[in-house]
Amino acid sequence: MPPSFGQVWTAGHPIQLEVLPAVPHLVVSSGLYNESGLGVIVAEIDPHEMRDPELHEPIPGIGTVMLDRLAWYPQSWLREHLGDLPEDRHTELGRLIRNLIGP
Repeated sequence: MPPSFGQVWTAGHPIQLEVLPAVPHLVVSSGLYNESGLGVIVAEIDPHEMRDPELHEPIPGIGTVMLDRLAWYPQSWLREHLGDLPEDRHTELGRLIRNLIGP
């Protein structure tokens, strides 16, 4: 089953995982995109406190999503499902990302 918008996964290049730890990321691509097999669009998560609320989204117990740090990864780079963004934040998070990258 492909990852879903709002899920938190550790992610990293398979070769680099031998040297560097996997980093948590929030899936921000849509279900349709994720199901297409093209990969996944994610935002990096920092384990520290929330900063600017317009650019960062806290996920209790995991860290702060840095909405200005988007990346594309193959789905095979996702390693471990750590948790989920609370569902009541999905609409607002989508709005924040669209404001950052355009409609």
